[in-house]
Parts: sequence; C-alpha cells; structure tokens
Amino acid sequence: MRFNEHIEFTIGPQGTEPYKGSNHAAGYDIHAAEDARINPHLTIVVTTDLKVLLPYGSFAKLETWSSMAIKGLQVQGGIIDWDYCGELKVMIHNLTDYPYYINAGDRITQMILHQVGHPSI
Repeated sequence: MRFNEHIEFTIGPQGTEPYKGSNHAAGYDIHAAEDARINPHLTIVVTTDLKVLLPYGSFAKLETWSSMAIKGLQVQGGIIDWDYCGELKVMIHNLTDYPYYINAGDRITQMILHQVGHPSI
C-alpha cells in the first residue's frame, strides 16, 4: 500500500493540470478532457483524463461550481476514496429545459480534500 503525504496528479494527454484559483481556495479546479452536450433533465459522465493520488487518511469530494449551479447544472455523487486509482469522471445533471455544452478545458467541478475520521464505536 502507498502512504503518501501530499496530493499527486497524473495527467493524460487530454487532461488539464488541476490548480487552486488562489492560495486560500477550498479546492482544486478540475477540467473537462472532451467536448460534451448535456441534454435537458439528463445526467452524463464527463471525462477528465486525470488520476489523483490522495494523501493517506483523506478523501476528496467533487462539488458544483456556483457559476454552474446558477445555469441549472449540478455535479452528482463525487466521493473519491483514498484508495481509488482510476480516472476521475464527473457526473453532471442538467436541471434545465435546454441543452448545455461543455468544451474541452472548461472547469467542471471543484475537488475538495477532507480528512477521514475513524472514531471508536
């Protein structure tokens, strides 16, 4: 098993390196690796061409950007466990009556790190 102390990203050829918008940002900006169309009232999975190695004892949560929420889009699910090794994919639901278009390179979610607590039961 791996026990890393820092977050590490593996970026594929279509991926964009995640970054924090400022030193005080809550999470990392995650970008779409491909163009996508989200039809009204449907959910699609958007690829990122990105893998993440989380610090030991943490998990990450994918959250909806407020700028996307105001347009009627919502990130679904989004818990990334510490031991997940696959590509990050983002489920986005369109709550509107109109299609929404995502371009490769668009910010589609924010990934926020959390510490896992293991209280005694």
